[in-house]
Amino acid sequence: MRQEKRVSMTSSILLFERKDTSSFSDGILFSVQSYGGGPVALYFLSIYRSEGVTAAPSYKLNLIGGVLGTENARPKFKLYNTDTGAFKVFLERRDYTPGVYAKLLSSYHPTTFEFILEAADESEVTAASYMEESKVGE
Repeated sequence: MRQEKRVSMTSSILLFERKDTSSFSDGILFSVQSYGGGPVALYFLSIYRSEGVTAAPSYKLNLIGGVLGTENARPKFKLYNTDTGAFKVFLERRDYTPGVYAKLLSSYHPTTFEFILEAADESEVTAASYMEESKVGE
């Protein structure tokens, strides 16, 4: 199943969410642009969780390459988890309008996955935790 989507907006972006505690394992590629015509960086997110777990999902966010732009300009990935096991992944807007192209490369349940790529609720973005980035090979 091929799933991909692109968006650019003047707010933080809700990338995707899960509303239940079913098991999943997804591999997602993100091309992130700090601002229109600005630097582009490529990320791979491996995110997964076992059935019935309400804790935040495990993940590894790798920076594959590209140009990051200045620290205060580049968007950041954030994870918002609830006590019921539902969670959301955001791309936080910094100084400029972010653009993102997202593509689901692999999934344990591809029919249950959907990119949202809509304006995020900024109160949830503020409450969310930053996702730690690593470079490929770390």
